Amino acid sequence: MSKESGLSPGRAWLCCVLLSSLICLATHPVPAQWQEESCLFSAQDSARTGYTNCRNLVVQGDVVHSLWMDTENGKWRPTYRRSTDGGNTWEDAVHLAEPNTSWPRNLASFTVQESTVYAVWADERSGESQVYLRISTDNGESWEEDSRITTEGFECSVPAIACANSAIHIVYQDTRTTSRHIKYIRSADGGAHWSDPVSIADASYLEVAAITAVGSVIHTCWYDYSFGNAEIFYRRSTDGGVTWENSVRLSQDPGVQNGCTIAVSGDDVHIAWHDYRTGFFDVHYVYSWDGGAHWGEEEPVMVTAYDCYFPTLAVSDQTLHLAWVDTRNDPGDIYYCRSDDAGRTWGLEEPVISSPLKSLYPFLAVSGDALHLLWTDDFRDVRHMRNPTGNAGTTVAGGPVAPTGYSFDQNYPNPFTTRTRLQYSLSATAHIRITLHDMLGRELRTLLDDMRNPGTHMLQIDGSTLPAGNYLCRMTAGEEALTRLITVVHQ
Repeated sequence: MSKESGLSPGRAWLCCVLLSSLICLATHPVPAQWQEESCLFSAQDSARTGYTNCRNLVVQGDVVHSLWMDTENGKWRPTYRRSTDGGNTWEDAVHLAEPNTSWPRNLASFTVQESTVYAVWADERSGESQVYLRISTDNGESWEEDSRITTEGFECSVPAIACANSAIHIVYQDTRTTSRHIKYIRSADGGAHWSDPVSIADASYLEVAAITAVGSVIHTCWYDYSFGNAEIFYRRSTDGGVTWENSVRLSQDPGVQNGCTIAVSGDDVHIAWHDYRTGFFDVHYVYSWDGGAHWGEEEPVMVTAYDCYFPTLAVSDQTLHLAWVDTRNDPGDIYYCRSDDAGRTWGLEEPVISSPLKSLYPFLAVSGDALHLLWTDDFRDVRHMRNPTGNAGTTVAGGPVAPTGYSFDQNYPNPFTTRTRLQYSLSATAHIRITLHDMLGRELRTLLDDMRNPGTHMLQIDGSTLPAGNYLCRMTAGEEALTRLITVVHQ
């Protein structure tokens, strides 16, 4: 900088970084845009996809299977619908049972193995809630007669199903006068015969178990209200459901945690739930790298001053997709974010469904590059949306980018009161240093000083101890430096 400029080196740097934070925009990888939504069913009275434990959407190649519960004359029934061209067109809906159930907690769940579809739900045709199974051996084109698979004299409800190695695994809840149980049964012959039920959780108040299976390893999680709080528990079997290891408590706060969902890819096991410890429902997440034998510490993915609940996970190799109900714009929208490194870092959230109606109970499924979303709109319509390149990514306008391809997004939210997040992308492995400065350029805090691999990463900033005002956030990657202007406000 020449003397004629009249600027000191420090003020010259400050002017340069302020200018770059305002006008330097480029492109970097983020998820592709979602396609137009389609309505799969408009109920006479009500319709709903399931809690996050229920599998309501399965995609295999171009075949998309969907399942939900809807009402006719005040009674609930399970309904199935499929697409054979990746969700572009849909065949007629098939009602798997007659309307007979007076309450919506008897939800439906299904799974697919090769060309066989197994659907389970609980209904009240016998006078009490019991679990029923119906099978299609031709990928959902036609269906066999249903069969009752629970025989106990207790109310059985909220079943969830998984299959692997030609075995079928089901968990459900049974309600007794003094306690509730999460029961497990399995079939090794395609549903013709079932094992005796095994109680894998027994307490005064248990709710909604999720299940998935990879080979002979069965993973299940649920939430337990027994001690006045709702906590998330996990349990696994490594021998196809014959024996079960001890349960593990995953949440570590004496508050309310429920709405758990599970996704597995190889030895990576991912579980998310909504958590009320801050006074709002936030999305929390925990990860196991060795098939459920050991677990990392739980961590928040969304911490906000509004409710985020009913999370859903889908995974493909190292790419982990997360969607949830978000109430920043009442009455509730569907938001989405993803991780490209098996949940270690997360990208920024994006709205997928923004509607004046309440969107609820989302479910994600992925096949190849295509990502699919199913949800309920205003308790009446069942809707589907597809992102054909959601698992591979594309490019859109983003934040400032260095000549080498490093990018540094604007933090969100901005302005913020206590916490905000920023996203940065690297084209190559580099030592990253992110620092916070006042408006005179003086360094206040080191936010990150470590090596990072190529890809998109997310960093949270805690501004609760910062005075209100403007600050500079600077990222140094190799010889490149990028800066963003951030603003802290206090209510």
